[in-house]
Amino acid sequence: MPDAPAAPAETPEASATADTPPSGAPPVAQPVPATPAATPSRSASAALPAAAASATPGASSSTAPAITAAAAAFDSRFQLARAALHSGNAAAAATGFDALAASADVDAGRRADALYWAASAHAQAGHAREAEDRARSVASMPSWHADDAALLLGESLLRRGDPTAARPWLEQAARSPREAIRTRAARALATPVSDAGP
Repeated sequence: MPDAPAAPAETPEASATADTPPSGAPPVAQPVPATPAATPSRSASAALPAAAASATPGASSSTAPAITAAAAAFDSRFQLARAALHSGNAAAAATGFDALAASADVDAGRRADALYWAASAHAQAGHAREAEDRARSVASMPSWHADDAALLLGESLLRRGDPTAARPWLEQAARSPREAIRTRAARALATPVSDAGP
């Protein structure tokens, strides 16, 4: 009886193709969650940080610091101002946030955050004009808090009896992708003029 033919040897190319792990999950878009991709293997995961660092404009994994000293100091002072606001000391918080918003040595995003929280703190301290000035600036810039600021400004103007000035800001807030802001803005827009006074 003739011997059965031997199974063909696996070629290096086929073996490499079969055993090669995926190159890694694609980056997750923010802030909308993306559908999770397959978990990369241990070897692929180990390569991801270096690849991500090299993709950052103007940065390299060996020389780019995670955060500048100025930004770290800003963040520390920001947390102190937030703590003052949450403890009920809105006036002190407003002063702290105002100083942070004027910082020249940090990025525009941090300054915009501080300006929004300054508006919020001034509003809680009863400083309507100061709150409106800061909220108007934030609502007019491409900031994460633009819709929050538009809502704050619209509601403040409505309380002061100026529904005409309040309307465009409330309409901006009503187009927010965040449901909570849209709901409050719609409620404010539906407020009868007679009920919108101080």
